[in-house]
Amino acid sequence: MKKKVFLLGLVSAGVLAVGLSMVKVTEKDVSYNSNFDSHFHAGEPGSYVLSFSGTNLPATITTSFQNSFAGSIKTANGNDINLTYSNVRVNENMVQVAGHGRIYNYGASNTKISGINGVAFTGQGSLIFRPVLSDGSGKGYVVKEQAVVIAANAAKVDVPVCDYFELEAADGGAALSGLELSYSCDASEANIKLLDGMYTGVGSDSYTYKLVVNNGTASIETLDRQTKIQLSGTAVMLSKTQAKCTFVYNTYNIYYVMNFDGHSFTFVSKSDDVGGAAAAAVAEVSFNRVYNVEDYESYSASGQGYTNSTTKYQTTGLRANYYTDYYTGKDSGEIGGSGWPVMTSTDNTTLLNTKGHNGTKAVAHKFSNGMSMRYISMNELYGVKSVIGKGAKLSFWARGAYTNTNFNTNHASNTTMKAYAFFNSPLTPSTQQTYRESFDFTVKAGSEWQHFEFPLTAERNYYGLRF
Repeated sequence: MKKKVFLLGLVSAGVLAVGLSMVKVTEKDVSYNSNFDSHFHAGEPGSYVLSFSGTNLPATITTSFQNSFAGSIKTANGNDINLTYSNVRVNENMVQVAGHGRIYNYGASNTKISGINGVAFTGQGSLIFRPVLSDGSGKGYVVKEQAVVIAANAAKVDVPVCDYFELEAADGGAALSGLELSYSCDASEANIKLLDGMYTGVGSDSYTYKLVVNNGTASIETLDRQTKIQLSGTAVMLSKTQAKCTFVYNTYNIYYVMNFDGHSFTFVSKSDDVGGAAAAAVAEVSFNRVYNVEDYESYSASGQGYTNSTTKYQTTGLRANYYTDYYTGKDSGEIGGSGWPVMTSTDNTTLLNTKGHNGTKAVAHKFSNGMSMRYISMNELYGVKSVIGKGAKLSFWARGAYTNTNFNTNHASNTTMKAYAFFNSPLTPSTQQTYRESFDFTVKAGSEWQHFEFPLTAERNYYGLRF
């Protein structure tokens, strides 16, 4: 059967951050928990040391990898730490984490550790630490842009101060015999890095403004105003819930004090002694974070995907993030159910280094006129409760289609496609038909890049996508 390919690429600057992007517009998704548990640690800086060996292992862990399970482990001082494990097993008296498996502490039954600021582990391989914005109710927004790589048996590494975290094994997996989590236990030490990101909002003049914060620097600019307003300045945390942004306008400093909940700035007050168009327009804007759902520029290789002949626990590269199935009318798959087995090859998903829209890279997905082929966020298989965003719009760029993998022969016909946004995790053969919003779109034959944007239900948390 002859298969064709279409490309998904990066969203242009000033619109959204990256290709498969979720935009948060009005509603909040998960809040940055500003309360710190003085009863859990004694109010002084310190660390928890967890030993993953002998009898000090979660009672729920087994010698086989499991998609997702919760378990408790004691620290050296006898405290119980509740964590969730995904794609983890016990092996040779260590906790083995499969490639892209995770250990995390967000979720209603897990333990919050206030002011985490350093991590080290003993064992093998490397782990990727990411701070998580969470209210502890089972939802967690992972801050992908602030990832820190930690090698086994290395000195303790400083990480963005946070109460919730995610540890993900790199390609090839990792093994842990011990884990040390240092904490500051000081609400005033909220890390300025937690502000980092791009935010958008609408001013009193009805124009759209973009706020970018990067390690203490800040800038505001209009996106759709004929006479452009641009301000540059600084950002500081006043507390774990409030930030102050100061911008230079002519010879004056304009400051804004804003409540920060982990993903949005809500206007509180501005300088009383400075007026002018810039101050008046930017005042009272609520800036909301733009969610980075997928960034193809961050990948170096296509890698190994999950097929009917390979293990799902040792996937690598870009393909590790996709569960791919197709309709055959026979056999079955974990998400699709009867008639929907996983694909037999991994070349259905390929990382391209020369075809990007607003960058150098894009992803190419195969499709066929003869059968339905689906590309689903891998988290939906494992049931990782990581929120990819909560917003009013889903936006991405696509182009194609091509009849070969050299991407130099245009397909003669337009390609009709569907995009799905899921508000449930994990997906099962029954839930994947129910907990979703779907959108039809057409990729024109031999087209240049096309931009697609679809409305979402603002109050929902979304956990994964499907094309």
